[in-house]
Amino acid sequence: MTVWSAREMNLRECYEWVRRIDPDLDIDSFEVAEEVSRLRQFWKPETVRVVLLAESHAYTSQKDFVDWEATDSPYHGKFVRFVYCLANGENTLVSSPVSRNPGTSQFWKILYSCLHKVSTKEDFGPLLRSTSTEKRIGKKIELLHGLRQAGIWLMDGSIVGINRKSPSLRKKILIQCWNYTHSTLQNLNPRPEQIVVIGCLVKKALKNQLDSLWESNVLRSRNPKPTYQHLAIFRFTMSITRSVRRPEPHSIIRR
Repeated sequence: MTVWSAREMNLRECYEWVRRIDPDLDIDSFEVAEEVSRLRQFWKPETVRVVLLAESHAYTSQKDFVDWEATDSPYHGKFVRFVYCLANGENTLVSSPVSRNPGTSQFWKILYSCLHKVSTKEDFGPLLRSTSTEKRIGKKIELLHGLRQAGIWLMDGSIVGINRKSPSLRKKILIQCWNYTHSTLQNLNPRPEQIVVIGCLVKKALKNQLDSLWESNVLRSRNPKPTYQHLAIFRFTMSITRSVRRPEPHSIIRR
């Protein structure tokens, strides 16, 4: 198999590389991309065992790029539509109103499923709006700490929010960001035991590149050649508990 070539790339270079697709492309500001990266690094485990590779955060406008803070805690920053941002979906944490802020409950369910056995949809209750705001935010913080301790880290294939783009443009941006994604994976030491791909479009866009990781020794240490597998998931969520505990080199979760 031909190994997919990649070069070292930092966040700013990647952002400018995406801009090359179309100078008029409507994407997040670089400041938003920086804040997403800062939050990702904040919750990065000391040793990454499992990488959850998703598509992107959701597009965040400059108007909504406001301050947020969780009271009596060290958690604060600028609002971005990203699961690692506690204000995403939590209007009480933002300093001024933002436009529609539903959050990303599907990703909280994915993250919860990494650490807990899920029997019914009620198991997700502590993270959803059926729970009081203070307790819900506390449970989210507790879960993020648990994921960090377990070595589970969420990455995105795109550094800009592409949720509003056409499938063909999303795929193009994912490929354009590959050098940055590869650099991030390559710099993990020790190598991760598993990459779990979240979303069929991520698989379609990056399958050749992900397969080549094995050839370039990014995943080779203890694993056989990567294979994709479709996981049996509840219709209301996507549970990966077994996959994380019994890792294959990389797997795919449908979204």
